[in-house]
Amino acid sequence: MKLMPIKIIILSLFLLVFKVDNAQDTTYTRQCVAQLSSEAFHGRGFVKKGDKIAANFIVNELKKWGAKPIGASYFQNFNIDINTITKAKVSIDGKAQVLGEDYLVYAASSSLKGKYQLYQPVKFSVKSFFEKSHNKEVFVFDTIHYKSPDLIEKYESLNKTGMMGKVPAIIEVRSSRLIQTQRTYELKYPVLQFAGDRWDSTATEITIDVKNKFIPNYTTQNVIAYIEGEIDSFYVFTAHYDHLGRVGQDAYFPGANDNASGVATILTLAKMWAESGKKPKYNIAFMLFSAEEAGLLGSEYYVSHPLFSLEKIKFLFNLDMVGTGVEGLSVVNGKEHAKASELIESINAKDSLFSDVRIGKGSANSDHYYFHDKGVPAVFLFTRGGPQFYHDIFDKNATLPLNKVQEIIRLLNLFMEDYE
Repeated sequence: MKLMPIKIIILSLFLLVFKVDNAQDTTYTRQCVAQLSSEAFHGRGFVKKGDKIAANFIVNELKKWGAKPIGASYFQNFNIDINTITKAKVSIDGKAQVLGEDYLVYAASSSLKGKYQLYQPVKFSVKSFFEKSHNKEVFVFDTIHYKSPDLIEKYESLNKTGMMGKVPAIIEVRSSRLIQTQRTYELKYPVLQFAGDRWDSTATEITIDVKNKFIPNYTTQNVIAYIEGEIDSFYVFTAHYDHLGRVGQDAYFPGANDNASGVATILTLAKMWAESGKKPKYNIAFMLFSAEEAGLLGSEYYVSHPLFSLEKIKFLFNLDMVGTGVEGLSVVNGKEHAKASELIESINAKDSLFSDVRIGKGSANSDHYYFHDKGVPAVFLFTRGGPQFYHDIFDKNATLPLNKVQEIIRLLNLFMEDYE
């Protein structure tokens, strides 16, 4: 029998512990997702201070697992401007519409209350439009039922220049999928987005009761913690904890996959390190960002106000929408880091973690971006397949499989052991 080097024996035993813990901690991950995506967290947005409820929950979990703040506090406060929709009631020809299923209120919308006629042009002329008064009509931009080339061509420019302020509100009928956003500004009128397969192109009248609250300099917060290692250099794991919050009182956006899944995976990683009793070779930092949905604002703020030198970051993994995985794993920005991507592919091939790993090019689509822009080696991981709910009211804990949490955590731990 050939004797194994002591380093390999220790590593094998350590990884065995993590493998066993993975099976146990799927339950913990699920509990975290369930909490974060529950109605009590109000969609982790800025109505009813859902962001603060979520941030406090995350801090309490990190404390439980012995992760320390970097400095005096776990919170890194910063200010943003944000528009919120506090009320949304809409009827078409007297029939109440269901928020989140029939329609959404665009995040930058302003308040409006009243009954209006629907202006649905089959053909559209800019000249004739401005020759008439439309202050009692809601303009319907419908590209599903009417293919007016002139309107399609000119709509965006009309909207951007504020010329649509000639009407009290706008309805957009573009596709069957309703996707909510966050916005840091306020329009002069509300925009209602209707699902194409639910819109009645013969409708004539709409009753609107929409209220918004624009909040300048709203104080939100990142959550930053770390586990001290033997070497003063950092592996960093990031995820945004915010989501889209509430629209009115009747609809909230749970955000189970986006991105309670990423936050819960990081909390699980912290728990497993705490329970292993092992001090990591390098510091491990956990950064949970706010205001990602409003434009990557939390991570942008952190990079401009780092709590330790960015040069100390050995490698950064951003986890965003990792609650599925039956079709594989995507590594955004992986082509910028060949050595890291080769290691990820090698680990995956050896351990058969994912059926497919796609190494992608750079993109400014999540919180890795500003780190990468400052020269920090960073990639963004997301999983593919399974339920495709995104920025809607259906992204719930109950429909999220979380079937690759163990594999993601094993991949991350093996990467930290092997990357030099």
